Amino acid sequence: MVQNMLAIPWYVAVFESFPEAFLIIIVGFKLFNITLSTKNALLIAALSALSLFLIRQAPIVFGLHTFLAIAITIFLAVLITRLDLWSVTLAILAGIVLLAILQSLMIPALFQLTGLQFSDIPNQPWLNIVLFIPQGVVLVGIYLLIRQKNWYLYDLGQKDTECA
Repeated sequence: MVQNMLAIPWYVAVFESFPEAFLIIIVGFKLFNITLSTKNALLIAALSALSLFLIRQAPIVFGLHTFLAIAITIFLAVLITRLDLWSVTLAILAGIVLLAILQSLMIPALFQLTGLQFSDIPNQPWLNIVLFIPQGVVLVGIYLLIRQKNWYLYDLGQKDTECA
């Protein structure tokens, strides 16, 4: 039987999962020049964080929670924005890839600076929040830069309508 070793407390869902999902969504959509209202981005992020919190309570194989969370976030974004699956999937995956790159660069450096180890996180879940803060700041900076410079990877922006 698989144990729920991946369970997170509610405060990690609120203070790490929610802002992380929000930043993944807004950066990903901006990278494809897709207009998304803040209200919809917040709604998708909140439901995504809640879903991740519930998924992480379940006794599932390590890593499966990530794929489920991605699929649920894409489903929620399609449902809420009424955009096509292809555009939403590209946007969400772009945001996730960007976050994964930041994590692969920043987490080892943060562990080195603080003396923390990956094994410390399950016993001190608030470390998830602390370790996310610098990544979140960088993601906000990236979002502001691509918004100011109007940069995007590929223009999937709506020609006739916006997703409110």
